[in-house]
Amino acid sequence: TDEQPVEVKRTEYEIGATMPVHGLALDPHDQPIDGAPVAVVLTARADAVGREPDGTPAVIEHRTGKIHSNTTFENDLYALGTATLTGTTNAAVHIHRLGLADGPQCERIHYDQQALTEAAQRLTQAATTIASWHPTDALSAPFTVEDWCLRCEYAQRCPHYQ
Repeated sequence: TDEQPVEVKRTEYEIGATMPVHGLALDPHDQPIDGAPVAVVLTARADAVGREPDGTPAVIEHRTGKIHSNTTFENDLYALGTATLTGTTNAAVHIHRLGLADGPQCERIHYDQQALTEAAQRLTQAATTIASWHPTDALSAPFTVEDWCLRCEYAQRCPHYQ
């Protein structure tokens, strides 16, 4: 169970991180430059944010339906964005799984300084991949149709998903 109650400060809160990496950019004549400094902005919308009783900044994420096995990217982004925003060296992500047959499940994931460093490394890897995509060609990004497509609002119009 979720043993750390959170005093909620805001709901539907945008959280993000800017990852400076090297990638593909365009020069003033729209010619691609490989290896240019690029800022990749990653964002997510948390269901709620607040603080635990000891002051640890916390994100609350409500998840319904199927439990997805890999939510590391999203949790990393919540934790790193929250810690950066609040200037702390730790953060917590509270996952509330709702609508399950056996009742709700709550999980608290604590990120200390080491875990935040590891999260930043994983997000930097993702940002480096994103920065390699061509800035004016949305179809240049390689992708695989997977479970996450089920949550995409464009799935019904996506030629690869259909």
